[in-house]
Amino acid sequence: MTRGLPHIQSILRRALRRPAGWIVFSLLLPGCTDVTPVEYSQFENFSLSGIPQGWVGVFTPVPADSADFGSARYDVVLTVRFNNRSRSRNVVLDVEQVSLASEAPDTSRVELPLFSDHGKPLGSGNLGLYELSDTLHRGVTIDEGYTITVSTPLSPKETAGINAVGISLIRSGAHSPLNLKSLNLKL
Repeated sequence: MTRGLPHIQSILRRALRRPAGWIVFSLLLPGCTDVTPVEYSQFENFSLSGIPQGWVGVFTPVPADSADFGSARYDVVLTVRFNNRSRSRNVVLDVEQVSLASEAPDTSRVELPLFSDHGKPLGSGNLGLYELSDTLHRGVTIDEGYTITVSTPLSPKETAGINAVGISLIRSGAHSPLNLKSLNLKL
């Protein structure tokens, strides 16, 4: 490992003098970056008959690095997965967030439209399976004991076709652009 960065720079200098070198470099470069900023993701799956009456999903998101408690910033994302046979045009979810640092729970009702006025499924997906997300918070710190509970006032009949509900923690500003100037290549 004594060659290190100077050796890599000399290889890149030689390779980038040829058009084929640029092609290989451009294909390999994306592999050097962080692909996903997701630190936590958990889903609860449901049968085709819908979300069970009285269901309460309890999510306790923990950052991948425990040293990030209270310091790193995250986006908290609520995701619903559904199929094109869903009977509801939208889904109503009650979300409660609490942590050891909070004095009272933060409670909100989220209504996510699943289909457009013309019956087209919203969100991303294909082949009859779709996913729709809503960011609950941006740039928040996660304190110890942070818990999110999700429930719905709707009946199983009204939620038939909803396959899963989940929570994700996505590191805010996780993607920084790659700085090619930092490689200090002289061609």
